[in-house]
Amino acid sequence: MVVERTCLSIIREIIEKFNKMAFLSGPRQVGKTTLAKYYQGQVG
Repeated sequence: MVVERTCLSIIREIIEKFNKMAFLSGPRQVGKTTLAKYYQGQVG
C-alpha cells in the first residue's frame, strides 16, 4: 500500500514541467526508494 504523499506532486512537477532531475533525501527507512519506484511505475 502506498500513501499519496505531498512531495509526490512536487516531484512530478519538477520532472515534467521543468524537465529537471529531482533528488530525494531524508533519514533511513522513510520510503525514498518506495516513492521513486512508485513514481517510475506510474510514468513507465
